Amino acid sequence: MLIHFRFFDLMKKVSLFLSIVLITLIVYSCKKDFSIYAPGEPITIVTGFLDPSQDTQFVKINKTWQGNGNNLEYAMIRDSSEYKWEEFNSITIKEIVDGQVLNTYNLLEIELHDKDTGMFYGPNYTAYYFVKPDDFLEEATYRLDVDFKNQKDVWSETNIVLSDVGLIDKPNPSFKVSFGTVSNAGIINFKDYKPRWYPYNNAGRYSASFDIHYKEMVWANANHTDLISEENKVIHWDIGDKETDDLIDGRYQLTVPGEAFYQLLAANMEVNPLISRELGFLNAQSLATATIDFNLSVANEDFNDFIVVNQPSTTIVQERPQYTNINNGIGIFASRVNVKVKDIELNYTTYNVIPWIAGMGELNICTPEITANIHCD
Repeated sequence: MLIHFRFFDLMKKVSLFLSIVLITLIVYSCKKDFSIYAPGEPITIVTGFLDPSQDTQFVKINKTWQGNGNNLEYAMIRDSSEYKWEEFNSITIKEIVDGQVLNTYNLLEIELHDKDTGMFYGPNYTAYYFVKPDDFLEEATYRLDVDFKNQKDVWSETNIVLSDVGLIDKPNPSFKVSFGTVSNAGIINFKDYKPRWYPYNNAGRYSASFDIHYKEMVWANANHTDLISEENKVIHWDIGDKETDDLIDGRYQLTVPGEAFYQLLAANMEVNPLISRELGFLNAQSLATATIDFNLSVANEDFNDFIVVNQPSTTIVQERPQYTNINNGIGIFASRVNVKVKDIELNYTTYNVIPWIAGMGELNICTPEITANIHCD
């Protein structure tokens, strides 16, 4: 079984909102004259995202609590926020098409160890998972059922966003990307780049980004002849979001300023005469230099609703309604998929601009791209 930690990075971000809700419940439960729920009757908190690009699917199922005393101390006790396996009859996800259940997947218990430290128990925690043997169905509804033995059952439904690289029109690995050119006289012309893609079924929001790949070398001397260490690094570049009504001629499009590419490099690289960088990685067979990856994160309607409701308020009204699609509980059960176009090449003119930008020549950047003026020796 392959566990994909990128999914849990997402769960940590989403769980931040749920933690705020939980903290609110703790604070109010400390007041002797106020009770938001009956003693001994926990509220179930669900965080689950179905991702067709992963082989293993995970759901977190936690609970609130009410204790006699300081509830912040109870937060550090694992049993306060986690159910025991014996409290469930079953946890299932059903695949439903036209009202007919095609498949039922039984979730199993697993202990993971990557929870951030904080006011709640960690780093160990319990999650529930299943491995789907077949592809997800775009036309299906997926229903989560948490069947408890001695309390109200919890359930939710969502649809699926499927991964399809073919819907990304630009970038295309067959064509190089250019962020700028420089004339013989040193005049720089930054070039905007415009990624494009077609709509995904069941999508509610799109988030796009680039990953810029380079290798950083640390040297014992300024002549760079005595290598101490080298490390492959990535600069993550968020380039924008699109909602479903932002179509232009049947496609979605973002405009990425070419100058921002160079600004990002400068902001993430330390000026140090003992450090040099190789921008991109050479394929020895094709002699192509892969430098960037394009990432498109596609969220379904349920996840988009959760994001919209929980965005910071830009008005004088700061109170926001609580979003949940969990019946008899709170939280989110939705779908998101990450689609990637890998190993994109940059046009040689993009590299040639680097030495002409003030301060960037001191970053000691070269590239394996043999047609560039800053080709690595």
